[in-house]
Order: sequence, then structure tokens, then C-alpha cells
Amino acid sequence: MTKFLIGSRYFFECYKDYKVHDKDYLILEDNPQDYECVKNIRGNGLDIFYWRRMTAKEFIDRTLIFNTPIQIGKFLIPEFANEINLTIEELKRLEPLIKRLDDKHKYEEILWKAYIVRIYEEQRDQAYELYKRYRNKTYL
Repeated sequence: MTKFLIGSRYFFECYKDYKVHDKDYLILEDNPQDYECVKNIRGNGLDIFYWRRMTAKEFIDRTLIFNTPIQIGKFLIPEFANEINLTIEELKRLEPLIKRLDDKHKYEEILWKAYIVRIYEEQRDQAYELYKRYRNKTYL
């Protein structure tokens, strides 16, 4: 079992004005017994996503089949991407979902583009400003 911090906290916790609302984790399991591919447990400020360990291609295929844009965030976590040996070519396949992100997750598009062109650090500030703009009730 391998555990990863995911979600906005991963990217923005380093900013002094970041407001923590929950903690999201992804846990990879080699042989899950009580689910086929993914399950989610939520409560007490935690959101835990259990995923069966798969190849990068299988993860991308499954994410595209689920057709849920919010699921792309895990691929932007470098530790997770390294764990599954995610390539830029595989990451590019998520473009149809990237274009459909809701406003609260639109910051992920900036990060996704930064990975595609290999400019990450320079884009994080821009992504954070967009993150705050669409969560304006929290950042007023």
C-alpha cells in the first residue's frame, strides 16, 4: 500500500494565506479485496481514494472512461506520476477532461499545461491566484 497527499493542499499549503478545508489522500493497493478499481471514504475532514495499482496507461484509460474531470488531479502529483511511470504523452491524453474542469478546479489546467511544457514552478503562483478567485467566499 502506497499513500499520496493529493488535492489543492499538495500544491498550495506552502502559501501563508492558503485556507485548509480538508485533506485528500490517494492510496494504491496491490490486491484490493472489497472493490474492483476505486473506492472513496469521506469524513472528519479527510477524503481518501483507494485505487487498485495499475499502469499509467490503465489509470488514464480508466479516468477517461469514468469521464469525470475532477479525477485528473492525481496525475499532477509528481510522486504519484513517478510511482506509475506516467509519461508526458499519457498525460496529454487527459486534454478532453482538462477542458471540462469546473471553475473550482480550473487551476489544475494551468498545472497540467506547465507539466506538458516542463515549466512547473513558474506557474504555481498563477494557479494559486485562479484557485483563490473561484473560492472567493473563503478568500475574502
